[in-house]
Amino acid sequence: MRRSWYDLYLLVVCLSSLIGLVATLFWLFVGILAWSDPELMVFSDTYADHQTNERFWESHLRRSEQRKDETARLSDAEITRRRLASHEALIDGNRRFGKLLTILNGFGVVLAGVIFAIHWRLARQARKPLDVPQPAQSL
Repeated sequence: MRRSWYDLYLLVVCLSSLIGLVATLFWLFVGILAWSDPELMVFSDTYADHQTNERFWESHLRRSEQRKDETARLSDAEITRRRLASHEALIDGNRRFGKLLTILNGFGVVLAGVIFAIHWRLARQARKPLDVPQPAQSL
């Protein structure tokens, strides 16, 4: 059985929308995870930089031209305050990113589902043989 270009178009769109649906479902799951537990989505090196004052000082506050043994350093209380504020901003940013991913991929799931449903129905109708009306029989 030979397929027409219209049938192939419909099936390619159906396949593409299914692939898009799987991808948006994956990113929807990632967004929900980032929204519900934003600390889980922090990269390991960034997480490690926010665990101790020394790591935070080395990665965020020390100037590149400043040697390690120089004494021009903030107090431990000030470094701790800045580290905790930076960690809170990092967690809030991840939570915002999770909300954004959830909203955008929610729209993507709906859009891919609607495109698939429409084209699948059209493909089923295109595969149905046309009913040829039978001639009326006379008595």
